[in-house]
Amino acid sequence: MKNEPGATSVASRDAFGDAIARLGETHPELVVLEADLSESTRSKKFAKKFPERFFQMGIAEANMLGAAAGLALAGKVPFCCSFAAFVSARFDQVRMSVCYSAANVRIVGSHAGELIQTWQLAMANGLKIGALATLVAPYPTLGEASKRAAGSFYTPKLFSKNTQRLVRFLRWFG
Repeated sequence: MKNEPGATSVASRDAFGDAIARLGETHPELVVLEADLSESTRSKKFAKKFPERFFQMGIAEANMLGAAAGLALAGKVPFCCSFAAFVSARFDQVRMSVCYSAANVRIVGSHAGELIQTWQLAMANGLKIGALATLVAPYPTLGEASKRAAGSFYTPKLFSKNTQRLVRFLRWFG
């Protein structure tokens, strides 16, 4: 992926941290829940700017997802942050707490790997998660892609037609 003109390469977690902190400036309903990994996911950038809207949930992803569903049903827009392997392993909690109640929850699974590893994770876990009726499971791996994925939660169209075609094509190999 080419960087924008004048842009420098940045780690996807730094790009996400910057993007979520910027979104917090214009979206007072946005809250972030973290599973004790704010240093790794860089959600600490949001926590520093908006401590009253940041919730450190400890090493308890299932509890974090349930709390996020409750916050969403109360009118907040929660972003749940943890490692991709940890949140995708909480499929039952996602299904029962988030999807069953149609809660407006954003689940951010960082450290999914790069390129081939990411598609492998997407095929193994993401398609299971993405099969739930109310979920979209993007797997950004580059800094600019992470910024766009974080920002796209506030735009009507998540993926272009070409990206949708690529994902359909790659599913044949999964």
